[in-house]
Amino acid sequence: MPLIWKGTDHFKNRGDYRRFAVFCILRVGTEIYDTVLANTVDRSMTDISFDDAIIFHDVPPDFELRMEVYSCLLQNDLSIASTPRKLKKRISSSLSRTLGRKAAAGLSGERFDLVARASLKLADSSPEPHAHDLLLENLENAHHQLPLFGYFCCRLAVRPHCLEGQRLTGPLLLVEVG
Repeated sequence: MPLIWKGTDHFKNRGDYRRFAVFCILRVGTEIYDTVLANTVDRSMTDISFDDAIIFHDVPPDFELRMEVYSCLLQNDLSIASTPRKLKKRISSSLSRTLGRKAAAGLSGERFDLVARASLKLADSSPEPHAHDLLLENLENAHHQLPLFGYFCCRLAVRPHCLEGQRLTGPLLLVEVG
């Protein structure tokens, strides 16, 4: 996900001292996964990368993959060294892989806000990564907003269920007609 900082902030290393923690939730039907937490997103970064390979099983051909991007403005401590450790400690006590970060954030006082969402379907699948639009949310308070550019890149791969394993087993009888 590309970020768009002001030129003076990114190139001249001045001005914007905001730092964010960011993660994504991905859903297909009732199956929900989250990405790892990117916990030091600041003006030195040009984009956010999540290297997670998330696999959904038994997905119908008319699926809709919904992605939500959540961020939290890290404001209690301006020292670069301590915030990632504190946030990591809070998040690491999560209750489950899929929704633990949300619960941990609520319990620890850190509030993650929905900042963007996207939707992908079968037509968006490809063997190569492609850019997809992000619908930005909660634009009222720009100071607390993660400076997203408005799109993200990913590879959506699909594999038909019939390729997963054997579907029919048993002897095959060939009859010659002729």
